[in-house]
Amino acid sequence: MPFRALLRGTGKKVLALNIAVAAGGGARYYLTSGFLPTLLSEIVPVGESLRGTILLVCGLAVVVAAIGAGELSERLGEP
Repeated sequence: MPFRALLRGTGKKVLALNIAVAAGGGARYYLTSGFLPTLLSEIVPVGESLRGTILLVCGLAVVVAAIGAGELSERLGEP
């Protein structure tokens, strides 16, 4: 499919969905693996044990949110 066709008609909806999925995956990764550890160690001084617990809980929350978003998309998506 030519790029111009993606920006028109039914292609733009698919393109927007793919961009949203890629951005969501990237945001999850960088928040839990990049930003949050730096924030908890350098900006807000948190002990190693508590920092590990916070990162673990956030990682699990991301997994639960991804599963919930997938289920929601199945229920609200197009037939």
